[in-house]
Amino acid sequence: MSQKISYFVIVVLAAICIFVLHEKSGSNQYVASQNGSVAGAAFSTPSIEVNASESRKFLANEFIVNASIQMVNKDKDLLFRQMDERRKKIFAIAKELDIPEMNVQQNSIELRKDWSYKDGVREFVQYEGSQRFFVTVDDKQSAANLVEALSIETDVDVGRTTATLKNTDSLQQSIVNAAGKKAMEKASMYAGSVGAKLGKILNIGTGYGDGIVVNEAADVMMLRNGPMMKGAGLNRSADMNTIADSVTLSAEIRLVVEIKQ
Repeated sequence: MSQKISYFVIVVLAAICIFVLHEKSGSNQYVASQNGSVAGAAFSTPSIEVNASESRKFLANEFIVNASIQMVNKDKDLLFRQMDERRKKIFAIAKELDIPEMNVQQNSIELRKDWSYKDGVREFVQYEGSQRFFVTVDDKQSAANLVEALSIETDVDVGRTTATLKNTDSLQQSIVNAAGKKAMEKASMYAGSVGAKLGKILNIGTGYGDGIVVNEAADVMMLRNGPMMKGAGLNRSADMNTIADSVTLSAEIRLVVEIKQ
């Protein structure tokens, strides 16, 4: 009797195991089906990727003249007074050339100490003072006149004159628009070559060609006229060949566009 009960228990347990395994298998099949749907949705949309760029050169309508005062003296107070005299001279030159005072920007004075090291002993030599100026003018001739006048002045160094554009933002927008139009035309051309049409834009990005290129002349130190004679008027027709006068704006765009058959 007990043997029959044992057989019965074994059969029941076996049935339960078969039922559990069947339910688990069905659950796994359902999950696999769900996962298959998700994976199918992840398939990439047919698309085409193109790049296009646009670049144009413009005549500058604003010029920034870069100048600096460089002086040394053992007496700090005397150095400051000497630098103040040179600073006032720069403003006076700008005024004589009809440049508004508000167009002359100046940095703070930079003061450094020069030391000597003789026999291992540090000894103060002198103070070194410097100050930078940025003068904005509206035309190339005014920039050339200012550069010539400043370069003649003692203790005044003249650096590069930067050519810029007053309306850079609006001009840059036109360049970007032109690059975008080129990209769409290029994508349409390639899609049409295989009988396809363009759909929606999937992605848009910029390239490394975006930006502004300022074409600069070489460093200018014009001393050909010699020291300016006291009472002499400033030259208002200076040589303009040393002043750069063009600015290049560029834009590059990358498009990923859906294609449809």
